[in-house]
Amino acid sequence: MERLITGTIEHLIFPPGFIILLLLFGLLLAKHWTRTALGLSVSALLLLYACSIPIVSSRLMMFLQSDFAPLSAAASRAGAQAIVVLTGGRDSDALEYGGESVSHYTLVRIRYAAHLHRQTGLPILISGGSVKGEPVSEASLAREALADSFRVVTQWIEDGSRNTWENAQLAAQTLREAGIERAYLVTHAWHMRRATQAFANTDLAIIPAPTAFVVPALGAEQWLPASSALHQTTLALHELVGMLWYRLRY
Repeated sequence: MERLITGTIEHLIFPPGFIILLLLFGLLLAKHWTRTALGLSVSALLLLYACSIPIVSSRLMMFLQSDFAPLSAAASRAGAQAIVVLTGGRDSDALEYGGESVSHYTLVRIRYAAHLHRQTGLPILISGGSVKGEPVSEASLAREALADSFRVVTQWIEDGSRNTWENAQLAAQTLREAGIERAYLVTHAWHMRRATQAFANTDLAIIPAPTAFVVPALGAEQWLPASSALHQTTLALHELVGMLWYRLRY
């Protein structure tokens, strides 16, 4: 029930949900408060345009990843003892794989974790539980994909977490019990700011190892609406609200 409520709120406060609500509110007021309704409708259209253009979405993403860079040669010799990779969802309707598989986001992350593992030889911990109470955790799906697609064995899985904050707490606990004090952290570059914020509240020292950087939009097309830009804007706002929520709650 908690996840249902949280998910509903997320759909309503992020685009395009809140924009649709604004339009509906304008329609409800149209009969008696025409000017107010018109103002709300125009505002909704302007917001939809702003959220859908690459010049806005890419700059939001650039802000989120601005403190991080691809792992350097120096950082690759920084004394890490393990690799922590955070899952990023699942594909529940992967019929070609017999049911469930990892999402695109998780696949991108475990691919880089496999690359880093081959460079360093360090063991991998995959962190990700069952967000909606699914019988198989995201970490288990990712472990299977890592073995099948990249021929890499996972040393540990943490399958009790439901969000990034819990990823950090439970992954750090698992590694602490294994005597690990310092680890690479693999996730999307735009997710790294929130992830490091969560791990800062643990005793595990983290070396950011971001992947899948977003490049800035260029040219006239950056002003043209695109569904991919709307998706990026939603992701960025989710990260910003998530960081604020962690500060307030924890």
